Amino acid sequence: MIIKLSLSTLELLKDRKEAILKASTLSVLISRMDKDLNQDETIELISSQL
Repeated sequence: MIIKLSLSTLELLKDRKEAILKASTLSVLISRMDKDLNQDETIELISSQL
């Protein structure tokens, strides 16, 4: 029971880590879009991250 619980906790932490990673990647891409001339390319990158 305890092992099962810790495994699911690890899964949650992994999911959370991936979500944070995606969010930070998206925020970087969005900030890049502000000063980037090639906005279409950046929008494609953002779409692929979702």
